[in-house]
Amino acid sequence: KFKEYFHTKLFNTLRFSMRFYSKVSPLLVVIVTVSLFAPLISMFFKDIALESKPLPFALLVVIYGFIMHMFYNTHYTIRENMLYVQSGFIKYRRIDIYSIKSVEPSRNLLSSPAPSFDRIKVRYGKWSMILLSPKDKKGFTEALASINPEIESSILIKFRLGPPHPASLRGR
Repeated sequence: KFKEYFHTKLFNTLRFSMRFYSKVSPLLVVIVTVSLFAPLISMFFKDIALESKPLPFALLVVIYGFIMHMFYNTHYTIRENMLYVQSGFIKYRRIDIYSIKSVEPSRNLLSSPAPSFDRIKVRYGKWSMILLSPKDKKGFTEALASINPEIESSILIKFRLGPPHPASLRGR
């Protein structure tokens, strides 16, 4: 209890912040790469020189660079009682951690600041929801719950309980 109380006080009284970087799915990177550069591959097989079409090629490279920048620069920052979500140059709305109701695993493929298929769904406010994909789901969820202990999460229960101890399985 003292540890939880101290940890909560530390978060709430100091101007403390934690940054959690997003997990990036290699499959998603491959899908984006292939879909963007498929026209170039077809040009290659039709023997069309890239020098004759430099503008489309340059545009594809810029778009690809922008998307990869967003993928690899997506992070979630917890500062005081706020959650800040940023994906590349795009800053999403701040979320008051005290308004978060639940944090649960999700495989939802909706567009979101989560460049991975291994996502978590954060429900907040009355009807709002955002999909995120922190590398450290347990640490991220624990950091949120240390500020708002009312957050419901099967992620925390899963990690608190852990796998069954081998000694407990012997009698079965």
